[in-house]
Amino acid sequence: RKAINDAADLLNNVTAARARAYGYTFGDVRTTFTGHELCSGDAWLHSVDWLNIGNSYHPKAAGQSGGYLP
Repeated sequence: RKAINDAADLLNNVTAARARAYGYTFGDVRTTFTGHELCSGDAWLHSVDWLNIGNSYHPKAAGQSGGYLP
């Protein structure tokens, strides 16, 4: 789990830096998603889906509305 979290942090930090470099604002939702991780029992993300890999780790409806919308 630590390795996955560290990789996610790195990805967020790199994405935020690149967004800033081009004048954009990166919306960091890590704190908003706290308590809604994959194994939390109230996950806002889809886990890995081998039949629809593009859906893996993307937000569910609750994650989209609770994590991204104002």
